[in-house]
Amino acid sequence: MRFAISRALLALLFALSFGAMFFSACESKTPEVASAKSARALVEQEGALLVDVRTPREYASGHIDGAVNMPLAELSSHLEELKQHEKVVVYCQVGARAADAAKLLKHEGIDVTNLGAMAAWYDQK
Repeated sequence: MRFAISRALLALLFALSFGAMFFSACESKTPEVASAKSARALVEQEGALLVDVRTPREYASGHIDGAVNMPLAELSSHLEELKQHEKVVVYCQVGARAADAAKLLKHEGIDVTNLGAMAAWYDQK
């Protein structure tokens, strides 16, 4: 009985340790959401390319001035074009697609900043 409990505890500790390592590794691969101030500085002062990863319809309904539309679903077809830019800033409507785009671009070796939600651009804090 004692042996079974020890094995169960050991298995639980192993699972918890593995889970913690796995989640911390996944978390570190997703670029953090940048402040509006730092994202603006990258675009306006350092010439970063501002990319709207929403659908063309969403983009047509309103976007940040100067942004180019590269929908998340098509982003992988624009990798060579994006690699021509020293820095890239991505955004979407609420932040989820921008996070996915940032993760993809980072994985491809592109210097990417995740603005997150489009509304953050107008936040001057």
